[in-house]
Amino acid sequence: MIDEKVRHLIHLEVEMGWLDRPQRDTAIARSDDANDATALAVAREGIVLLKNEGNLLPLDKTKLHSVVLLGPGASEYVRGGGSSETTPARPTTILQGITALVGNAAITQIPFADWHGKQLGELARASVYGPAVDGKNPLICQFFNNPELKGEPVLERGDAAIDFNWGRKLPVPAVTNVAFSARWTTSITPTVSGSFEFVTRSDDGSRVLLDGKVIVDNWRDQAAHTEFAMVPLEANHTYSLKVEYYNSVADASMQFAYFPAPPTFSPEQRSTLVAADAVVVCVHTSESEGGDRPYTLPSEQAQIIHDVAEVNPKVIVVLESGGNVAMKDWIDHVPALVDAWYPGQAGGRAIAEVLFGDVNPSGHLPDTFEKDWQDSPAFGHYPGEKQVDYAEGIYVGYRWYDKKKLEPRFEFGRGLSYTTYEMKDLKLEGSGEAFTASVDVTNTGSRGGAAVAQLYVRPPSDEAVDRPVQELKGFARVELKPGETQRVTIPLNGRSFAHWDMVTHSWQVVPGNYEIAVGRSSRDICASGMIAVK
Repeated sequence: MIDEKVRHLIHLEVEMGWLDRPQRDTAIARSDDANDATALAVAREGIVLLKNEGNLLPLDKTKLHSVVLLGPGASEYVRGGGSSETTPARPTTILQGITALVGNAAITQIPFADWHGKQLGELARASVYGPAVDGKNPLICQFFNNPELKGEPVLERGDAAIDFNWGRKLPVPAVTNVAFSARWTTSITPTVSGSFEFVTRSDDGSRVLLDGKVIVDNWRDQAAHTEFAMVPLEANHTYSLKVEYYNSVADASMQFAYFPAPPTFSPEQRSTLVAADAVVVCVHTSESEGGDRPYTLPSEQAQIIHDVAEVNPKVIVVLESGGNVAMKDWIDHVPALVDAWYPGQAGGRAIAEVLFGDVNPSGHLPDTFEKDWQDSPAFGHYPGEKQVDYAEGIYVGYRWYDKKKLEPRFEFGRGLSYTTYEMKDLKLEGSGEAFTASVDVTNTGSRGGAAVAQLYVRPPSDEAVDRPVQELKGFARVELKPGETQRVTIPLNGRSFAHWDMVTHSWQVVPGNYEIAVGRSSRDICASGMIAVK
């Protein structure tokens, strides 16, 4: 099977002549004005405004005295990893985009601090554990020749700290399997009462148990990833501690530290946040080949959003990610959320233009953002054991939420704007299996912008075939000035009404009365009508 898959790849390479010439054409400029313009246009049109309570956005650059920018995505060029990773000629960060647009005077950046690299190693070596046992270091470590911590350990030793980067080497001679695991057991007795942070950074999985309760769950195949928990501890009280780790393939590394939680902000930073006209928190996920990123944001980023929202109600979250993230702990406390995806080299400028209203956002969600991971159609059978089981069948994405009558966090097709649109006077014309749907789209607000009329087909209510409640079968995007109306037309044909028949292995159309619904999203329908398909 592997040979056959490789054969397909090589066949394409031969067919395209890739093996007969150099792969790089040096005559093509790596960057030019046309490329830059395209990158900027793509970034502008791809940004989706998901939440904007109280019309906090757009920010008025003529009235703002202080905007605070913070989070790891503020001064970092964010991109995907693996084969999606690129190094553009002129990348723009969000900080650069905003300062270029409004100048430095009103912008204050609070640097983002986390526990990566040497800093976490120093914290790991400074963590204090219980007394030595039988002359060994206080962290009793057991290694297992499997990734499940099963059976008898192949080695037991005492460690002074958990700060290891084994790379592709096995940790000790007794471990002979690259897929191995380790467990450290000890106790801790803090000398002061207060909140403590427990942090792991591991490649692949790690978790921390305090008095038998899991407080850090980082247990998954992944590139090196940091996870943490904040837990209140009492002075002079002894707690049992277990730290567990497993490696699946390739590189292996494990760091753990615990320490009194420092204040998120210094008194000066806190005063700056309180006085700010708006706070922009820039967060992102790290996505790559070879492993699935967690559903949650990195914990330190989620904590930043929570802490900022406690001191200033005018919080704008800018998310750069390939998809949804867990939001339930903070989304109700922030009035504005901008989803920028991975916007590319001009993303910083495009985000700034959207935040300050130079560009009216017109992007729409291409998937459904669930409220909880448990609501996802993949929950319960992903990632699976040896393979992924697509148990949801045809109910992928919004079809699942419609079928199960689940309320999503943000529905498929959602995309807010700085203006308002009206869609009405739906007309349906045609016969047999060929129809057209036309609708008036009006910009009823005070700004120019782009509206997207989305058309959903709903099958006959008495149809015996198992079908989604509705399916997107067409859309039309139109640029409108304030007060302008345009009539858009969306064609429908046999495939618009067809389902795949498992018996005949072909597309089949069941005659009947189909409802045509047109709206601004899958859950924001403006007009509907019936047609008879024959």
